[in-house]
Amino acid sequence: MKGATYFALLLLSSTLLFSCKTSEKAAYTGPLPSLTAAEILSKSAVNRNFGELSAKVSISYAKGTEKQTVSAKVRMKQDSIIWVSVAPIFGIELIRAVITPDSLMLLDRFNKRYYKGDFDRINQMLKTELNFAMLQALLTGNTIELYEAERYQSRSESNRYIIDVAAPSKKELKKGALPPRINQQSWIEPQHFSVTRGLIHDTSSEYKMDATYSDLRAVGAIHIPQTMSFQIAGKEPMKVDLQWSNTEFTSGQEFPFSVPDKYEPIK
Repeated sequence: MKGATYFALLLLSSTLLFSCKTSEKAAYTGPLPSLTAAEILSKSAVNRNFGELSAKVSISYAKGTEKQTVSAKVRMKQDSIIWVSVAPIFGIELIRAVITPDSLMLLDRFNKRYYKGDFDRINQMLKTELNFAMLQALLTGNTIELYEAERYQSRSESNRYIIDVAAPSKKELKKGALPPRINQQSWIEPQHFSVTRGLIHDTSSEYKMDATYSDLRAVGAIHIPQTMSFQIAGKEPMKVDLQWSNTEFTSGQEFPFSVPDKYEPIK
């Protein structure tokens, strides 16, 4: 697996979700109450407060003719760290990754290599502008807020709220404002204000990602999707499907990462 493929799989496999009780609330019927984008984002924010957790995830990955399914263990501390251990067969660890707001660390046990760096190199390789907050929101089924709340607008369609980025007004355009380079849309169900779909398009490149979320589960006041699918378009299209299980809320987890002496740096 090439370097960029490693990082793409690792970043997406850093998702962690929950195997708790299925939400039993009846489907919403009737017209949706009129809400501003800021109000919808505020109601959705409760789903971000997961604290600390651990989980298992099955990852199916396809890129061109390359297809692979692996299992991973994930530990996560909200807004702090994502720890991933990928073990394709017989529980033998192949890859370990630790992601924090300002660092990325990777062990490639198969090739005896390691990487220590930050998001800058990954963004150059994948032609993206990821950061930890965006990754955490994306991979836990939450809204990604690339702009200030007032830049978003809301509407409803098929019993879902849709939030997208508002184009500059004529007055703003006269002052030299530019259309947003990254267009995004979020589809949000009205019962728990959980994201069911997210679309991000970088208009300056071919990069586009379409994420869908389903099998919503309730964990206390938090509602989290169990099934996720990421369709990524660009020079090297790929698709990643994730299925979560055995999730536990916990505290005091360890996030071990050490590089054996004989490992070589990934360049």
